[in-house]
Amino acid sequence: MYKILVDTDILIDFSKGKDSQLMSLFELQTKGHVELYISPVNITEFLNDLLLSDSEKLKLATNFLEKFKVLKIGKKTGILAGQILRTKQTSYIGDALIGAVCIENEVELLTRNKKHFEKITGLKLN
Repeated sequence: MYKILVDTDILIDFSKGKDSQLMSLFELQTKGHVELYISPVNITEFLNDLLLSDSEKLKLATNFLEKFKVLKIGKKTGILAGQILRTKQTSYIGDALIGAVCIENEVELLTRNKKHFEKITGLKLN
């Protein structure tokens, strides 16, 4: 089974009707060919939109997130993220946590922000 963590930029683009790649992945997931994941960091970043102050839009956004499995962030992830930051593989704590959870769970990261992640050793980018 092919496992992919979908980064926040892809989630936002899809929710604004700008990305058809994710629709193809949803179809593959329905057929059992791929598993799509997000992390608590992606959830937080995605739901940080002021437009979601409208309760109906927030409900749509949270329903959309139900299409993904969630990878948990635990102690091991935190230790790895700390190492990633300490060794300057990225300078953003959110990106360090996303990279670490992908490495820990052997999941590829789908992102357009490759420059934020390309220096993280052991991270597979899509």
